[in-house]
Amino acid sequence: MTRDLLVPLVLVVAAATFALRFVPMALLRRPLRDKRLVEFVGLLPYSLLAAMVVPGAFTSAGSVPASAVGFAVALALAVAGKSLPVVAAAAAEAGLRMPHDLALLGVDNIASICEKAKPTISSVEMDFENQGFQAAKKLEALVSGRRAAGNGGGGFSFGPLMVVRRESTAGTGRREKHVMEAIAAIRKEACSGLTVRGLLSRFPESRRLFELRFREATGHTVLDEIIQVRMESVKPMLASTDAEIGA
Repeated sequence: MTRDLLVPLVLVVAAATFALRFVPMALLRRPLRDKRLVEFVGLLPYSLLAAMVVPGAFTSAGSVPASAVGFAVALALAVAGKSLPVVAAAAAEAGLRMPHDLALLGVDNIASICEKAKPTISSVEMDFENQGFQAAKKLEALVSGRRAAGNGGGGFSFGPLMVVRRESTAGTGRREKHVMEAIAAIRKEACSGLTVRGLLSRFPESRRLFELRFREATGHTVLDEIIQVRMESVKPMLASTDAEIGA
């Protein structure tokens, strides 16, 4: 993008988001009463967002066919009003156990939704603060007529902040009963002084056998799982509070 395109782009974005919602109300000088008009104005920003996001959805899985299938399923569920909590409830009603038979992963990590679902739903926590910082940095570079460092003057990308793991994705691979019970216990007690020795004492297998089965099912050790859960608990506090480490 060149500097010459910056002003037109800003004007187009402003017209597609703010102006189309503000101008009608400013001219009418009264609340909109027509339900269809209200819905139309309310959906305008989402149409712009869709135009920006949808193309990337077809390459998000690293494979166009796989991404297209995922997008089609997500679109069908959205049109039908089937959010992840609804899917989770339907799976439970159908006798499917999560994560034994089905795993669910959401996006945006809305705690009021994810924590109240049964089972609780894992979700991707987006790094919107970094997104805003990178966008502002890019804008400042365009205004000043230079290229933003590190991206060659083109677009930029950023990853999620973290994946907040909950019951809907607790464990992968083979669904060993005791392994799943151990993962559930770690989710609840990892931050309450749970140790590997104390956890394994609850199961009849030898420590060596249980560790082998746990690694086969999850790809890592019991200790790794405990540490990972603890780290996931600490990350939000580091990102959203001013508390000092060790305080």
